Amino acid sequence: MSFYFGIIIIILILLFYNKLLYSPIKAPKVSMEDLIRHNVFKSGDLVLFNTQNNYTSHMLFNHITHVGIVYVKKGEILLFETTHNRHQDFNISTKNTVITTPIYKRLTNYPGFVYYKKLNKNLTNNMLKKMDDFVNYSLDNKNYDLNFIDYFMNKFILGETFRDNVNCVEILYELFDYLDLYDYKDYIKNIGHPLKKIEKLKILKNGYNYSDIIKIEKEYY
Repeated sequence: MSFYFGIIIIILILLFYNKLLYSPIKAPKVSMEDLIRHNVFKSGDLVLFNTQNNYTSHMLFNHITHVGIVYVKKGEILLFETTHNRHQDFNISTKNTVITTPIYKRLTNYPGFVYYKKLNKNLTNNMLKKMDDFVNYSLDNKNYDLNFIDYFMNKFILGETFRDNVNCVEILYELFDYLDLYDYKDYIKNIGHPLKKIEKLKILKNGYNYSDIIKIEKEYY
């Protein structure tokens, strides 16, 4: 009897864990249509994802499974990110793993929940120029790194700073450091779940900060 009771408890725990990982975050909402109509996105805003068509949340032990940053280039609103799947699920074809894609196409095609965090003010012209330089360098030289053991060893044990094999969080903190928004050494010092850290990120340098997380409502759900 106790054996079956234990099995039931384990099943209930797993179901709760699954619901916790895959249910949307309770947050203020904004519609995709409003974002487009009012041209809300600006360079530096963060976009966070939770995929619903695989078990990435289980593997990462986190609701948020991916993150990118808004990058406006010559008036076109793009998402700058590094990703291992080359967008095979999102109808966006590319051979690279560090990419920029039109943001509304990217979000509309995404099979899951999407959130964003607003930067409280515009980046300066100098910051925008440096962001151009960083993005261009990354597109030509950086690649997605799936080796999490190597990542934690190099970052948090050996204290390695910038490198060309990066994950989706790492590349953003490198960019923050380059823009003098966040000290990369503080990112390395604070051991913790990378996606959870950027999900909770608020205070930056030089008067910049991020809003709490906002859920983007779109037709997919």
